[in-house]
Amino acid sequence: PKIGLYKRKRNAKNRHRLSRSYGSHMQISKNISCCAICNKSDLEAIWLLPKFPFTEKYGTYDSTKITVLDQEILICKHCGHVQLKKQVDPKELYTSSEYSFRTAESASARVGVTTFFEFFQNVSQGKNFKTLLDVGGNDLYLAKILQNRALNKYVVDPVGASDEIKGITVISEFIENITLPSNIDLVFCRHVLEHLSDPKNVLKKLLAETTDALFI
Repeated sequence: PKIGLYKRKRNAKNRHRLSRSYGSHMQISKNISCCAICNKSDLEAIWLLPKFPFTEKYGTYDSTKITVLDQEILICKHCGHVQLKKQVDPKELYTSSEYSFRTAESASARVGVTTFFEFFQNVSQGKNFKTLLDVGGNDLYLAKILQNRALNKYVVDPVGASDEIKGITVISEFIENITLPSNIDLVFCRHVLEHLSDPKNVLKKLLAETTDALFI
């Protein structure tokens, strides 16, 4: 069976090395000291998660191949924002060899896309768009559905589909690192903010550079 249970499939030696590295090397993991939303430092641990496993790797369950990290969930007493204390470098997490989640392979993800598309249909009222920017578009599942609703389509995802489809341009990079395409009038940003270490600044960037867009 395909089960989304572990994010890193390593041999025992590398698994041990990475587990130690997460706890001791800042380039792999950093401890959060202030809120990502309000920048206040009044954080409180509300859930201790020792040996917390990484997920999103599909495959047969094997407990010996799950990388773990002693994790904590923090809440900001000032604004109520909740975030992880230890944040692993995205460049370590989101690589084609380590992150294998695909929307088309997940029944729940497909249902989520259908629900999202129905909502989009309602708010867009049949309007067609010049340029779609789909942040975190994964395997282009949603962009394909929009084939006839936007003339140009860009999917930004560091682990996006490797094969481009006519009319869809894949930018295999983190959204923080790119210059956005011009004339964007439709932005999708689904299940992305929880993957970002600085969601506030990413939202500022998207909103500043897509002032005339429908943003969902």
